[in-house]
Amino acid sequence: MGPFLDGWSNENVEAVLLRGDPEELLCVPIVVGMYAPACGAEWAEQVCVRLSSHPSLTVRGNALLGIGHIARTCLELRDVRSVQAVQQGQHDPGPYVRGHSEDAKSDIEHFLKSGVSEQISRLTRRQG
Repeated sequence: MGPFLDGWSNENVEAVLLRGDPEELLCVPIVVGMYAPACGAEWAEQVCVRLSSHPSLTVRGNALLGIGHIARTCLELRDVRSVQAVQQGQHDPGPYVRGHSEDAKSDIEHFLKSGVSEQISRLTRRQG
């Protein structure tokens, strides 16, 4: 996938993040979300949260999709900012972002067995 055709590592992902090329960045949240148990769920969430406010709507949308993948692959989210990003994505001007926000919201509800608001409350209490 994109810059990760020959495989990926946390170091490869960090290099793509440093280069900042939107064409490469759009692959990052998919890779870290799908492989969050292997690369570290907290790190994967931080990457997706960071990219959820990127100027490119494709990168933003994929960041939200990545958060949904983390919910599915890890059966938990640990950073309240992840869930807040999904919630904020519901109001994004881009339909691509809103669509992936809805997908991530559905993943959270299905795999974490609670809604976005409940997840925000739970994580805020846990982190506070």
